[in-house]
Amino acid sequence: MQQNLLPTIETLRYAAPLSRRDLLGQFATGLGGMALASLLSSESSANPVPGEAADPPPHHPSKSKRVIQIFLQGGLSQVDTFDYKPELERL
Repeated sequence: MQQNLLPTIETLRYAAPLSRRDLLGQFATGLGGMALASLLSSESSANPVPGEAADPPPHHPSKSKRVIQIFLQGGLSQVDTFDYKPELERL
């Protein structure tokens, strides 16, 4: 027989409420975790190399003025992304 480890509504309904000490302890643990994450993220950032640009310019200037970004979990079909351009055959 497999034991269900997830709490049911009945067990949550009759669970003892948190005492003030438990609530403050859980709050302090969460606050300490957020402070630790903040400290570690500031230490992990790399310093820029002197004499190099952080973001180099592109190889060629862009011609686009607007961008449509489509995010689909499964991705677009090749039929949906095909855009026939007859002017390219004339070149």
